[in-house]
Amino acid sequence: MSEKDRSKSESLRAYMKMFFMWAVMVGVMLLIVIEVYGRLQGRRYKELFEGLLAIGQVALNYREEHGAFPESVEELRAFAGENSVTEKGALPREDPWGEEYRYFRVSDDRAAIVSGGGNRKIETGLDDLSAESTDAAMEEIFFIGEKDDWIHLVEPWWEAEEE
Repeated sequence: MSEKDRSKSESLRAYMKMFFMWAVMVGVMLLIVIEVYGRLQGRRYKELFEGLLAIGQVALNYREEHGAFPESVEELRAFAGENSVTEKGALPREDPWGEEYRYFRVSDDRAAIVSGGGNRKIETGLDDLSAESTDAAMEEIFFIGEKDDWIHLVEPWWEAEEE
């Protein structure tokens, strides 16, 4: 093997080693990004559930005191006042993705708190939860993860059990 061929061979090996090291570093970095993203998403969904449940609990407390769910989220927030049910103190306004939770009074006995999830859009076709046509469709819904929409249906379940 000539000196020129040996030099080319060594250069090729050096480039292959650099490429392999680069590929390993990129792979490790990708795994780290995936792990961090997964933990962040897990934390977001935990915060989402806590927010939906906290708003739902205040809505149930309002209904117990007034006989019906509030007409608007503003009434709900005014009722909550200083008596918050969350660890952070205030009734949550925004979901973990920075969008406001949406509140719908479906009837005197039913309300829904909605988040569009990570894509920030409500896509399940239940955007107008106050419509009579959705009343029957909402019977079995608690949380919907389809299309990244999350709906917490709030109703006094204990009254339904007594009937």
